[in-house]
Amino acid sequence: MLGGRPVRPQPFHRTPPRRTGVVCGDDGESVPGGLVRPASALYHPVHRHPPDGAVAGARSDQTLGTAPLVRPRLPPGRLGTRRGERALPRRRPTPRGDGSGRARRPPGRRRPGVPQPASAAACRRGKDGDTVTTSVYEEGAGAPEGVPVPEPVIRLSGVSKRYSGTYALRSIDFDVRPGEVHALLGENGAGKSTLVKVVAGAVKHDSGTLVVDGRERVFSAPKESTAAGIAMVYQEGSLVESMTVAQNLFLGREKAFNNLSHLNTAARELLESHNFHIRPEVPAGSLGIAQKQMVEIARAVHRRAKLVILDEPTSSVTPEERLQLFLSMRQLKRDGIGVVFITHMLDEALAEADRITVLRDGEVRGTLARAQFDRDEVVRMMVGRDVEYGRVPPGRAADPVPVLEVEDLTLLPAVRSMSFTARAGEIVGIYGLVGAGRSETAMIISGITKRRRLRGGKIRLDGREVRFRTPRHARRAGIVHITEDRKASGFFSHFTIAENIHLGHVCGARRLPFLLRPGERASVARRFVERFQVRTLRPERAKLVELSGGNQQKVVLAKGLTRKPRVAIIDEPTRGVDLGTIVEIHAMIRALADDGVAVVVISSYLPEIQALSDRILVAKQGAVAAEFDPAEADEEALMFAAVH
Repeated sequence: MLGGRPVRPQPFHRTPPRRTGVVCGDDGESVPGGLVRPASALYHPVHRHPPDGAVAGARSDQTLGTAPLVRPRLPPGRLGTRRGERALPRRRPTPRGDGSGRARRPPGRRRPGVPQPASAAACRRGKDGDTVTTSVYEEGAGAPEGVPVPEPVIRLSGVSKRYSGTYALRSIDFDVRPGEVHALLGENGAGKSTLVKVVAGAVKHDSGTLVVDGRERVFSAPKESTAAGIAMVYQEGSLVESMTVAQNLFLGREKAFNNLSHLNTAARELLESHNFHIRPEVPAGSLGIAQKQMVEIARAVHRRAKLVILDEPTSSVTPEERLQLFLSMRQLKRDGIGVVFITHMLDEALAEADRITVLRDGEVRGTLARAQFDRDEVVRMMVGRDVEYGRVPPGRAADPVPVLEVEDLTLLPAVRSMSFTARAGEIVGIYGLVGAGRSETAMIISGITKRRRLRGGKIRLDGREVRFRTPRHARRAGIVHITEDRKASGFFSHFTIAENIHLGHVCGARRLPFLLRPGERASVARRFVERFQVRTLRPERAKLVELSGGNQQKVVLAKGLTRKPRVAIIDEPTRGVDLGTIVEIHAMIRALADDGVAVVVISSYLPEIQALSDRILVAKQGAVAAEFDPAEADEEALMFAAVH
């Protein structure tokens, strides 16, 4: 401004590019094949070459070639365009993580004068100058020399909990440190769920102390533990399925007036920061189990949780989703967040955990550091005995004539020309990823899916073509289907054990269901409770919701097998079941095949398929892609057939 008068800026003149067949490089030299442009007028800045041995980035000059050299640099603060071009929009400020729409400081840049929070991950500088992050617990013997051991996020001392005079927890000592993955193992009914519910505030302990960040706490509700920095990711999930992913992420932290576009943008940034490829605008009910768990993990991090409890996160996921969950756990560990990892997969705990604590009968049987991990010792601590988990040879030869024949079964889009056979005395294992059409095929065969929806194919039972209208018709014909989701469609949770088992017995009867013999319910229930080794004192009084996951699965099997079938289709027989119960269920399935039943086992767990099957079929995109002999097939070959 001169003399109080504003000075009009001079117009920006640009000289059109001159076609000469050369392009100026970064050093001013001419490169054949383009436009003459001085280096100072380049639109993109000059990219430095990566050091020796490094890979050029996606926006480096080696990757883009001469593309960055074509457009001129525009003056600062001016959206200059050529004639006929559309002007570039101004960039809006990045919204905050809480959906308020205000600008947010980029991650990794801290506010001046504010100390950086302490973390359990120690950074060291490598020989090549790169920063390498290592956990202080990786070797299992504590922190490295010179690095102090951080105080635990939580510490339980002498915690006990009783139900009707029976101890669910007895004098539990347990702690989790920052930046540590602490695996919690044990059989069904060992007290794992009760322990984490005490930490999460869902259950109040009777005695003992719970210390969070050096302060003794007694939680009376889950919201109090959430406010203290404890996040619980349940196996069944806790998302509101009618709301979108973005709304679930910021549930409870909404503003009075929310901008939905800002909310979606903030949710997308939060998910992408964890490498979760989930659309924030879709309803949560449309997501798979693994994706729901990813959303809950992202929500826990957004709420600045100091401890994340993962309850069976890998029980219902594909190998790719399992790997993604493990990567998320490692990211939480690098961020200094403590993780409690509950699992029945012993191999996962041995590979991912820094410490392992084993519970049995409500008591801590031991805590092992990584340097002390031993598979056989952990199994003995879990079940109190040595357990052999491997392939058991069949007790009888399969019949040459197939009992069940499936030919070119089609139900778009899930099932496309599915064909296989099953013979009496044989266990056929079907392996595949989620979406391969395995469960959909089982529901078609057993009459759950309406036959009018079929687009082709034939089902033969003992050489006779059949197509069932309802599961009851299939049950009377001798086909039994054990569902993969026992809690949703496997049993009535508020019925007693005897009522659930007797319902399966009545459904297979040919007489009218209301014509019951006196005392039939109690006798049938008692016989199958003993046969399937269901751990309960009074089956006539105990409700199924009160049992552990392994005993619930045994009741589902007993309910479906009260009458000897011709064909038994068992979908995910050991999902959410401990190692000891897995061995028992496998023995029951093998005994069923030895009794002359054609058994079809559908499982996503490769060791289970290899241990149970007499023939292995690999399903991919709704059809059988390959067949293997279990004695010769390895995990790499099965996975390759399922993916490629």
